[in-house]
Amino acid sequence: MSFHFLRLTLRDWLVYEGEASASFGPPRDGRNIWVIYGLNGYGKTSLLRAIQWLFHGRMPDRHIRTCFNHHAVQAGRSELSVSAEFIYNGQHYHLIRRAEASINNGEVIGYPRETVELAVDQEVQQAGIADKIDQILPKECQQFFFFDGLEIEKYATDTHTDETQEAIETVLGIPEVRNLCDDLEKLSNDLERERDQLLRDQSAYQDLSEQKEEAKVQLDAVKETLRNLKSQYGNLQEQIDRLEERASTLKQAEDEISYLRDLRRRKEELEERLDNYEAELQGYLKVVAQRLVLSLLKEQLNQLQTQVNKAERTSERLAHAKAQTEFIKELLNDASCVCGRELDKEARRFLERRLEELEDQLATSRRLQERVGSCTVAVTELKDLESRIRYIEGLADPDVIQRALLTKYKLQIDREELEQEIAMREKKLEGNEDADVGQVFTTLGEKKQNLIDMESRIKSAEEEVKKAERFLDERQDALNRAVRAIDDKRRVVDTLQVTLDAHAVAREMIERLLQLRRDAIERHMTNVFRMVTNKKQEYDRIELAEDFAPCIVTHSGQMMKRNELSAGEKEVIAFSFIAGLNQSTQTNAPLVMDTPFGHLDVSHRNGLLEALPKLPCQVVLLATDRDLPEEELPNLSYCLGGRLDIVRDEIGEKSRIETTPM
Repeated sequence: MSFHFLRLTLRDWLVYEGEASASFGPPRDGRNIWVIYGLNGYGKTSLLRAIQWLFHGRMPDRHIRTCFNHHAVQAGRSELSVSAEFIYNGQHYHLIRRAEASINNGEVIGYPRETVELAVDQEVQQAGIADKIDQILPKECQQFFFFDGLEIEKYATDTHTDETQEAIETVLGIPEVRNLCDDLEKLSNDLERERDQLLRDQSAYQDLSEQKEEAKVQLDAVKETLRNLKSQYGNLQEQIDRLEERASTLKQAEDEISYLRDLRRRKEELEERLDNYEAELQGYLKVVAQRLVLSLLKEQLNQLQTQVNKAERTSERLAHAKAQTEFIKELLNDASCVCGRELDKEARRFLERRLEELEDQLATSRRLQERVGSCTVAVTELKDLESRIRYIEGLADPDVIQRALLTKYKLQIDREELEQEIAMREKKLEGNEDADVGQVFTTLGEKKQNLIDMESRIKSAEEEVKKAERFLDERQDALNRAVRAIDDKRRVVDTLQVTLDAHAVAREMIERLLQLRRDAIERHMTNVFRMVTNKKQEYDRIELAEDFAPCIVTHSGQMMKRNELSAGEKEVIAFSFIAGLNQSTQTNAPLVMDTPFGHLDVSHRNGLLEALPKLPCQVVLLATDRDLPEEELPNLSYCLGGRLDIVRDEIGEKSRIETTPM
């Protein structure tokens, strides 16, 4: 291995307060894998970001001002650093990058100042440090060596961006040849200007020169149009891929969406019924208070009935006593008895005594009637009270209330069950429940039609480019013939022709070199892919497009589209691409992989573990116990260089790195 990490040291970097160090030791034949275990949130990604920042002072997703350890800043320490000791081409390197910030009230303010130091075999380098680092690991290439396993899927895209293609060519050493080609083109342009200067007085040459310049302008214009159309075509293809994935997902979820809408409608109906029962129960509750006094009202009814009975008996006695009194008074006032005889003294005394008794009874009955009250009034009150009791009993029958409460309780249970099922369906659909499936398919059809139209426009633009190139070549040939006609200017023309020929050779060399590199990458990545894929009987190989975008080819010759692959298969393609790229270059930088197995299933993961030991470089896996269970480490003992663990001090809120004996 020409590039091997010996030690990484972090000081006050993110979760690593103070100094934390990871030691790998010297390289050993056949043991190229190091595993660094850490739970989520312990600092694996922080370690990856530290390595990314160390070499070129940049990270893909954060600024250095956010990397200062919180406790260190609170304590007033204003500097963080990341350093690495490594072997490169037999020499010992020590690289340190520091950042110093201004601290105010325990917070980083402004932009930290960065410095970098490099020592080679203990000799401190004074100048050109950035160029030396770029020679070891070009900044465009870093993304292929230090990466997050969950993010490498981008290299499995159907088309690469210009930046990615440029980075790939940098890894392969293509820019040097392109620079030669550019230098030759610059030289030819200079010679053309010299020739044009020498022949400026030749009218025929002037006409040809103007025609050539017009042809160049026309060619540049049609080339620019073609580039724009291809860019639009790529963007449109990506939109179609996303829409096809979306449409496929929505088509599968269409029945689920319909069922979910039906569940929501049933829930609304249940809630409406619950509201009705709630209103009915509220009306019952208003009567409950009156039912609480129902027994008192009935007791009052009994008392009032007793009072009515007393009043009736008193009235009867009073009427009877009055009648007897009036009768006796009439007898006493008459001279004779009813029998016709005259009242004697004895009879008169008896009647007078009886009259006194009756008057006493009348007085007593009147006093009792005053206490009991009028019989008519009592009867009226009795009837009113009986009517009120019947009304209360009719309003809120306990059985009716109980049935209403039971019905409400059952409706609430049904609603809870519906809500649970709705939540489960919504989670399963992951936000697709409100999507308009028809609109997605309509948009997809429109985009595909646009793609067909775009292909036609690109074909026309390519024809225009060829036509403009032929016209430019004709003007160039005519111009060269005009120049050769002038003997004293032949030297410039000959030199220009040699330069143009050399430029054509350089361009051809670029194409051939790209093809050779592409073939080498295809060969290496296919070997890795065959070890990792779980469809060995179905997938045959991987081919690269002109922009190095990878594509699976089946044994039947079918080219698999990106939207036809699972997330795990895309990740396998991306890893195979990176591994093939690594084996096709002379860089051989270590592969540092955070969450190395991402979306991979067990079969893919086992295939990847089989492929990693065969890579000609150091491999550092930043893994959780789910990515690589500890019980599987013995299976890697033949290729394992060492194991480290990220340990979290939860009380101190900081992490450290420890070497674990194997």
